[in-house]
Amino acid sequence: MLVVVTATFLLVHLAPGGPAILLDPALDPADAEILRTRLGLDRPLIEQYWRWLADVVRLDFGSSFTFDRPVIGLILERLPATMLLGGVSLLFALAIAFPLGIISAKYRSSWIDQLSSMVTLAGISIPNFWLGIVLILIFSVYLGVLPSSGMSTPGRPVSVVDVAQHLFMPALVLGLATMASIAKYTRSSVLGVLKQDYVRTARAKGLKERLVLTRHALKNALIPVVTVIGLWLPRMVGGAVVTETIFSWPGMGRLAISAAFQRDYPIILGVTLVVSTVVVFTNLLVDLVYGYLDPRIRLD
Repeated sequence: MLVVVTATFLLVHLAPGGPAILLDPALDPADAEILRTRLGLDRPLIEQYWRWLADVVRLDFGSSFTFDRPVIGLILERLPATMLLGGVSLLFALAIAFPLGIISAKYRSSWIDQLSSMVTLAGISIPNFWLGIVLILIFSVYLGVLPSSGMSTPGRPVSVVDVAQHLFMPALVLGLATMASIAKYTRSSVLGVLKQDYVRTARAKGLKERLVLTRHALKNALIPVVTVIGLWLPRMVGGAVVTETIFSWPGMGRLAISAAFQRDYPIILGVTLVVSTVVVFTNLLVDLVYGYLDPRIRLD
């Protein structure tokens, strides 16, 4: 986390130009210098870094240049929307990927397996921005059954149904690539497990194929799949930038894009720190799940 935030700090501060607020041609040079002093940008870079790092230890990410508000407040406002979008996308991906991968492994080389391979290949290959635009054209412009942007309908009381309608398309776009990757890894892992002796023994005992697949094969095949899920979780939090921008979803990704265009350093650094934290704790969670799935790899 320290390496990531340090590298980000250096990159955003060494980039040519400066915050967009200082690049306004209508801003008087004297006023720009006063503003630069007020923002602390006139100090040496190393001093700015240590001051920022000392504030971060106290969970103070500074104030936004654009919104003139504490960054931590802006992130906490946007984080629930991003977590909702990422959580629903992940549930959608897992709900489709596990059955799809298991069925493909069970009926290997059949037309079902070939159809599954086409679906997963399409899911991995289709860009998010293109799929999002296509879905908006179909469901919002032509059919008019789903809203095209936002998290709720302005002027109406917020309801579960209204939020679900706004959530459907961005969750589908964000979850499709995740679903495709998890399905492919599930298929490959289950295929390898089905060749093991204990699976043949379970079948020889007369267990139903459903029990063989779910109780014996799937749990032992989950370790590489859990690794993929652990890699995708941070990407769904940080990678929601494009999806949130297309659908005007009021999440952290859209906040990061706005901050990048405005050169709002405190917001960029704050969002980077949050995503880095998610990556670190996701890796810890994956390690803990490893020990649950396979007791042989637990540490004494």
